[in-house]
Amino acid sequence: MSESMVRVFLRTCPGDNNKERPDWYSKGTCVRSLLGAVDALRASGVAVETTMVVDTSSGKALDADVADLAPDFDHLIEVKGGNNRTSLRAFYRSLPFDDYEDDDLLYFVEDDHLHRRDALLTLTTGTAEYRFLYSFAPHHGEPEPGEGWRAVPGGTSSYGVQVAACRRDHLWHLLMLNGGGAWDELTYRAIGANAFRDGWEYVVRPFHPDNLFPHRSKLGSLRHSVARAVAETARRTRRTPATIECYVPNPACHAETAVMTDHADWAVVATPYLPEPATAPEPTVTLVLPVLNGADYLEETVDAIRAQTREDWRLLIVDDVSTDDTVAIATRYAAEDPRIRLVRMRDNTRKRGASAVGFALATTEYAMEANADDVLHPDALEKLLAPLEQDPTLAASFGGHRNVDSIGRELTEYGDVIAEYTGRAGLSEGRAPGIRRLQISRGTIPAGTAATLRRTAIGAIPTYTNTHTDFWLGWQAARTDAVCYCGERIADYRVHGGNTLRAMFRRKKARDRMHMYLAIARESHRDELLPIARKLVDNGIIAVFGPLAGRRFAAQAKELSQAPATDETLETVGSPE
Repeated sequence: MSESMVRVFLRTCPGDNNKERPDWYSKGTCVRSLLGAVDALRASGVAVETTMVVDTSSGKALDADVADLAPDFDHLIEVKGGNNRTSLRAFYRSLPFDDYEDDDLLYFVEDDHLHRRDALLTLTTGTAEYRFLYSFAPHHGEPEPGEGWRAVPGGTSSYGVQVAACRRDHLWHLLMLNGGGAWDELTYRAIGANAFRDGWEYVVRPFHPDNLFPHRSKLGSLRHSVARAVAETARRTRRTPATIECYVPNPACHAETAVMTDHADWAVVATPYLPEPATAPEPTVTLVLPVLNGADYLEETVDAIRAQTREDWRLLIVDDVSTDDTVAIATRYAAEDPRIRLVRMRDNTRKRGASAVGFALATTEYAMEANADDVLHPDALEKLLAPLEQDPTLAASFGGHRNVDSIGRELTEYGDVIAEYTGRAGLSEGRAPGIRRLQISRGTIPAGTAATLRRTAIGAIPTYTNTHTDFWLGWQAARTDAVCYCGERIADYRVHGGNTLRAMFRRKKARDRMHMYLAIARESHRDELLPIARKLVDNGIIAVFGPLAGRRFAAQAKELSQAPATDETLETVGSPE
């Protein structure tokens, strides 16, 4: 394995199933054991890359212990799934095989597997295409007698595989995920390895009342039966079956009481990885800062957060594959201040995926999105959190912001236009009446700059929001009409290079906004449909004609990108949506 790289992919999601677990179990314990095995492998001289695959479809936060370990992974990937099967399908589709060498070893594992420290070292000693660190005989077949790497007729959804074999069998993995029932068992049969339940009786077994994986309907049984027929046909016609082995005694276990082997005292294995008692109070609010090439302003933004009068915060910088000095700057701040954490996305997500992952890692009671080029005033968090802590019925709080140019000069007249257009100019301090309608028609809540939400109010961020996560977060805050306006400007919003205006007239962004308004329309009141219809028409025109729909504004935006903005140049520019 000296010439290969081991690529470890941990799949995780919020919550847990209701399976019976051993007393020592926690997701954090299992993930720490995996990282311990990674450390041992790296210490042996093997190159290792670790990736955390986060399912954000529920919109909930991850287990706090797992979220704390996210910065220890080299990269993060966001997938939309909702269950083990659909999230795995989304993940398989994202694998960049062109970036891998044939002799690289991929290790896919879930967040409830415990590893001995030598588990991954053991994985690299195998020679089979598919390698398993644990097996459970009734489901996966009985390994051949003896110790070491033994042939086994079946396997699990956590396994090691050579890239060449994974690339060859990729379509079977995707196809069998749609088969219902034990899709991992279907996959291994299709690639020629799983034959411990031979014969065509296997195909009709889903209709049997004693089937191991019962279905709620005959349609489900039929789908599973058809998938079994396809898998069995593939197995019988495959010229060269995949090679598959399991190591005995198992160096890892699935932490479900019903399937754990007795190959080790797993409580003893888990002991070094048990969570330690907290030594510092938990933060109250998480600031999620998705950033792409934000080196020009990132230091000023982070310094302003560190200068807050409220110190009970956590800053989560989510790098969206920057190519400038963003990562170096964020790494330096993370080393200086334990409240600051850096995680890196594997692929650019156009902000939405980075934001979704950031909020999945936000385990505090409150959370907010921050822009990498905006600056919070020193008392911003204090003013935003005070009403939320005093009134548990509030879903969010927000304030106004100053509009400044690229070098920090206030754009007074432009700021007045924006305040008037968004409706913030007419608001009084306290609960904001009619905030739902204002958010729909004017985008009143500046959720990417100066707004804080209860974590439970955020929910899932739909894929079609793309770069418009701030508007969607504003809608999530406003939908209950339980929002407080702080009555003051609490941040500086930087207007540079036409960053607000140019986005208005891009066809793709207009289509994104149409998707959002259609989603809002499905849960809107009758009197809110007219402003939604107007927005749909406006954005429909832009989606068709693009910059031609606002040539004058686009030209002015281009002019702004070539020089620092001033009050005079911004004075006549149309208001952003």
